Amino acid sequence: MKNHKSLIILSALFFTFLLSGCDDFLDSQPYSFTSRENFYTTEAEAEIALVGCYNSINGGGDTFGQFLPYILSGTTDECIARDGITNQVTPFGLASYISSDQKLASVWSTFYEGINRANHLLAQLNEIEDMSDERREEVRAEARFLRGIYHMYLTMMFGGVPVKTEPDPESGPRNSTEEVFAQIVEDLRFAYETLPETAGISGAATKWAAAGYLAKVYAYMGSAKKSGMGNELDFDLNSFDWVDANEAYANLLTLTTDIVDNSGYQLTENYAYLFRETTRGAQSEEFLFAAEASSSATNMITNRYGNAWLPYGPPAIGGNNSRWFGPLSELFDKYHPTHLTDMRRANNITRNMTANSEVEEIEGGRYYVPRIATGPNDGWLTPGKWRQRDPAQKDIPQWASDAPYPLIRFADILLLHAEALYENNDEPAARAVLTRIRERAAGEDIDVAVLDDEYYKADFLEELLDERSRELCYESQRRFDLARFGAYDEVIRSLQKDRGVFNPTVGTLQLNWAPYRMWFPIPLAELDLNPELEQNPGY
Repeated sequence: MKNHKSLIILSALFFTFLLSGCDDFLDSQPYSFTSRENFYTTEAEAEIALVGCYNSINGGGDTFGQFLPYILSGTTDECIARDGITNQVTPFGLASYISSDQKLASVWSTFYEGINRANHLLAQLNEIEDMSDERREEVRAEARFLRGIYHMYLTMMFGGVPVKTEPDPESGPRNSTEEVFAQIVEDLRFAYETLPETAGISGAATKWAAAGYLAKVYAYMGSAKKSGMGNELDFDLNSFDWVDANEAYANLLTLTTDIVDNSGYQLTENYAYLFRETTRGAQSEEFLFAAEASSSATNMITNRYGNAWLPYGPPAIGGNNSRWFGPLSELFDKYHPTHLTDMRRANNITRNMTANSEVEEIEGGRYYVPRIATGPNDGWLTPGKWRQRDPAQKDIPQWASDAPYPLIRFADILLLHAEALYENNDEPAARAVLTRIRERAAGEDIDVAVLDDEYYKADFLEELLDERSRELCYESQRRFDLARFGAYDEVIRSLQKDRGVFNPTVGTLQLNWAPYRMWFPIPLAELDLNPELEQNPGY
């Protein structure tokens, strides 16, 4: 792969460009995303501006760099807010979020900031004279890719949202899901048809990242239509009655087949290596797109896993888990009862580690090994999916991680491919794809048929939904999956209150839950600024 530049390095340059206190910058006329005559005059400036568009993926910590995984993984059957904890993400673990929650407002504004930056760049691209036509089209495709995925996350979180395709647009009403998804598909398809298969800048979007997101969009639309997602709320802005599910699933099959057959991505051999800080080679085999992070103390572009997603233990050995959220027994019970049979369980649900714990060396990193969880009632249970190496080996603070957060990986594409095969009347082939994923998960000397038998359900879509959780838990997928398959209400109502260390707060979650909460409320700050916005029902 031609990685002559790094998106992380350019991100640091972007921040320096905007925030530097150096005299040269202070004495010059300020650059601004709202001053077209001063910015986007050269290719170099356009490249910096493009990195600014990427910044909304994990910029400021309120999207994927820290808080969005709590927002999207909580209020599901994977994890829940720990009893006795009250903080800014607790509402998202107990279905008590309201329109005045600052984190929702921050996610909304951060994604729209990324959209607006993309729109400014798109508006000026043709005026840049020192840029080759080939690179101009690539930048155009990257900007449209980012505009597409930001609109996608917004509409999957809030339902119909305002579509923005011009710089600094005036306030206006929400668009319907039909209008939002039409724009998303248009942007992502352009990116899919225009971007190169590999990126010249490490971490940048490619043809296959666009294909992966486009596949997710078609799967979401098709399943939402088939399940009647939100129909009981009778709210036209969020309706999916307009979707042709057969067409959506035909497109999904075409896209996932292209990715599986032609992209070169694969299931990396060791599942655990997807979530370690020093295993970038394994991650590059499977991650189509990720929220990037850096090991540099200078730019401090990092992801933060320590408040829930690490094994509990002392910060000095790579622990530092505040246990804001804990795994529910329902997730633990989805796995084979013997952890050596499905290796994913021991990676994704752990106990604590101490200074006396076993240490393993992985590609130059020293990692303390947590104790194995044998049941959902074990003490010090955590969703310890990610691991951080010994802080003595890092230049960044012990609470920060340079491990990328996966947004689309090849396992997800395979699961979408299985869904497409099933919906196109080939259930045997769909089940074979699930077997392919489980082959990696099966422990040493374990026949994958053991997992196929343990996980079998007569209803393939129920089995698929379970497998997506076993494979992708805590990766900001579960909320969207429960909503689009029409399973949300049943899953929340069926959670147990008396099995599992963290399940005692299930009663609070269930009291707060109602079907309208599959969508978040439009942030109060936005309603105050824009009276044309209509709130989602129930809030």
